[in-house]
Amino acid sequence: MSGSQHQHDQFRNLLAHARWDEAQALWLELAEEFSDQLEFLLLLVKEFADADQPESAAELASLIAPNLESAG
Repeated sequence: MSGSQHQHDQFRNLLAHARWDEAQALWLELAEEFSDQLEFLLLLVKEFADADQPESAAELASLIAPNLESAG
């Protein structure tokens, strides 16, 4: 996950500044780039929920639900 630290910091910054659309777009990019790192993606979903954006968090989580199911 160290390779994604810059993107994670950028994501947190977007959330801190309530730039929801940009944060969601970055999450989608990260989901493509790190599709095999489900724990990382779930951490980002949790951060969305913690930023008082539960609907967006649920939407993003639903996008990786099939991967989670197949991973067990």
